[in-house]
Amino acid sequence: SIFDAHSHLEWSLKRSGKSRVGTIHVPFVDDDGNDDFVEMKRLDLVGDVKKRGYDHGYLMADDIMKFFNVGLNKFFMDMVLNIEFDTSNLPPVLQDIFKIVKVKGASYAPKAFNAAFAWVYEKEVSYMPQYLIDEMDAIGEGICD
Repeated sequence: SIFDAHSHLEWSLKRSGKSRVGTIHVPFVDDDGNDDFVEMKRLDLVGDVKKRGYDHGYLMADDIMKFFNVGLNKFFMDMVLNIEFDTSNLPPVLQDIFKIVKVKGASYAPKAFNAAFAWVYEKEVSYMPQYLIDEMDAIGEGICD
């Protein structure tokens, strides 16, 4: 069913200039008659690229850090444990990284995936518009404040 998100929205007291974050919490009853809910964040970001990036990082810092430190690492470990994938079509550098994961196991997966992402980033960064890099840098600054 369609719902009015505004009626389920609670704004946080945490602000950065005119930017703000809120939580939309929508309770419902599932098909089995159990109480359940959907929860998501709403960001209103105001300003230029750097200001919006900073505010995004600042307002979502706890969620972003939880995602990077827990959720993403768990995803990488589960991926290594549960999925067999063919790496033969990947560049040799990435093939080597995934070979190490297969030998060292799932606990090494976050480090290996981060190395793979860093390699891809270095290959692609010259194709990224500067405003995207500025926004990503500003998100990092906001997380750290």
